[in-house]
Amino acid sequence: MAIPNFAIQEYATGFEAGVFESTGKHLGSDIVDKVPLPREGFVDIPSGPGLGMALLPDAQKIRPPLVKPISTRPHFDGFVIDR
Repeated sequence: MAIPNFAIQEYATGFEAGVFESTGKHLGSDIVDKVPLPREGFVDIPSGPGLGMALLPDAQKIRPPLVKPISTRPHFDGFVIDR
């Protein structure tokens, strides 16, 4: 909110548990008490402390941890990368 010349900011929507489906719902909006919604390309500055929202008491029940196995392999330069 303090960078007047910052032109682009990500607003995560439509990616849920590895599946991409474009929606207007903000990712994680179901586990917080308030989500700032964009209006005409802008989001209001939060009035509460921090990000202006709080986790719901049952957030972990609503969104349990997603466990996904990751396989890796060495890249030609020796660096380890995802498959």
